[in-house]
Amino acid sequence: MFERIQKLVASGYIKKFTIEVDFEKLGLPILSYILLHHGLGSVEDTLRRLSSLDCVVSAALTTGCWDIIMLTAHRSMKDLSDFVVNELQRLTGSGNFQILPPVMRLEKQ
Repeated sequence: MFERIQKLVASGYIKKFTIEVDFEKLGLPILSYILLHHGLGSVEDTLRRLSSLDCVVSAALTTGCWDIIMLTAHRSMKDLSDFVVNELQRLTGSGNFQILPPVMRLEKQ
């Protein structure tokens, strides 16, 4: 089995191995999806800046009404609020965003 996995990795079919994080056990029970428009610079630069922040679990460029979608994890609603007020607006140059708290989240097994 090990050799087969090594061949799949070497041939590029497997790019990385990953884990599933339990955010609540890490003390980060507040998750939010944030949709936003960027305002300053290139959207790729904005995405890189946002992706480097500790609270950002994932971020992606999108098409349609929004430029970027992010999943963020926070210790409290105050931390989420501080992120939006102090970081998000400063890094994106835009106050045009929407915060969506997930009511149920399923991970692919």
